[in-house]
Amino acid sequence: MKRRFTIITSDYVAAVFASALTKKLAVLAPDVSLSISPYAREALRQFQRGTIDFLIGPDSALETKHSAELLFEDRFKCVLWKKNSFANTAMTPKDFFNAPMILTNFFLENGKSQFETWLEKQTPEIQVVASLLSSVVLPHFLAGTNNIATIHERLVPLFASQPDLSIVDPPVEIPVLREYLVTIEKHKHDSDAQLLADVMRDVGKEI
Repeated sequence: MKRRFTIITSDYVAAVFASALTKKLAVLAPDVSLSISPYAREALRQFQRGTIDFLIGPDSALETKHSAELLFEDRFKCVLWKKNSFANTAMTPKDFFNAPMILTNFFLENGKSQFETWLEKQTPEIQVVASLLSSVVLPHFLAGTNNIATIHERLVPLFASQPDLSIVDPPVEIPVLREYLVTIEKHKHDSDAQLLADVMRDVGKEI
């Protein structure tokens, strides 16, 4: 099979899932390539029309008319400057909800991530210092500040090597993130897409 597939997803999924998928494909189907598209209205319209192959996202990104299945789950950790007082002293829930927050979002409807939507339900006022399109720049918004970011646990290795940062457990129970593989009707008649979906399911179980 020689083909390029396009997937709409977040930079988080690209980092923890799509990267593992390309390694698997390098062995199983070296002539298959991936194009990762961010969440955007035009990309979503193309997905609806069937010109983009897959969408991977949380349940808030799903539409009932499409076929969706659970791909993998993730939990959350807090990352903060190592000289932040909460790097060595346990945060209380009040400390957490009152802290200056750095958020990462993708564009979809109101642009809010599943975590931010949950956060707004817990407290009427969130002190958002910055809302970022990518987790890659997060460290620059944490070192030398009292800011706190809540990240997916699978991203911890990307931050653990940063000497200025500490990783701690959140003081509250945050709902598990569930990422789903969304397919469209035409995949039922596309054997190549079905084969790739099978590989994606395998990778979701392995990571």
